[in-house]
Amino acid sequence: MSAQTWKTHWANIDQSGEPQRYVGQMAAIRTHHEEAVDIPRTLTFCDLQVGERVLDVGCGPGWHVRAASRMVGPTGRAVGVDLSEAMVAEARHQAAERGVDVDFVQGSAYALPFEDNTFDRCFSIGMTDILDDPVQAVREMVRVTRPGGLICQCVCESDATYIIPAGAPMTRRLLDFFREHELSHPSGIEVVSVLKSLGTTIEQLDGVIDHKEDFAFVKSLFFDDWLTDAVAADVLTSEEAQQWLADQEAHASEGKFVLGMPNYLIKATKK
Repeated sequence: MSAQTWKTHWANIDQSGEPQRYVGQMAAIRTHHEEAVDIPRTLTFCDLQVGERVLDVGCGPGWHVRAASRMVGPTGRAVGVDLSEAMVAEARHQAAERGVDVDFVQGSAYALPFEDNTFDRCFSIGMTDILDDPVQAVREMVRVTRPGGLICQCVCESDATYIIPAGAPMTRRLLDFFREHELSHPSGIEVVSVLKSLGTTIEQLDGVIDHKEDFAFVKSLFFDDWLTDAVAADVLTSEEAQQWLADQEAHASEGKFVLGMPNYLIKATKK
């Protein structure tokens, strides 16, 4: 199997040779997702309060941090951390352009550059989906959260990812590859077990299905890389990949295409 996967592409943006491509894709995600609204659903789930110090792990270009800043107000502090220099630079640029007073730090989710018990709330959205060791990232999130504080995560249930129309042998073969190699584990339920093992109490667990029907968006964000990796791993030929992609585009033109990605929203209190 190829060493390159969708998650390794995203985990090594600065080494990709085209970091601005990923910055642009994050902007596209915002326009296609509910985070474009004033207060994102995940932040509402995290129950951010005025005056709190909050941390977004894997903040990307920082729109969740800016939204969190509005929720915690001038007496609180919103901070974002991301491994990518390009993402942190973009986050700082966008915050300055909008006159939003927030902090962005470059750093690894495996060793967050903060003292123990620093934050009232620590959250991540999709961050564990691209990591080789998501358990260590969860451990770090718990470490930097104060006792009584909340850790909130949105985690893709990768094994339940589906494509409509379903049933075609090639689609089944590709889905097996995508689930196993392109997305990270553990699943949402396993993250719950990890959080419990780290001495937290699970307060809430919600399931959310992210339906993606815009084929051009899905192709750009997922399928182009997924199929390149599948061809490199000899799962299918280049000609088969092109034909499968054309078939999905035809389904989309008839309003029959969906990429479904179930997620868990997890909220835990640090004891």
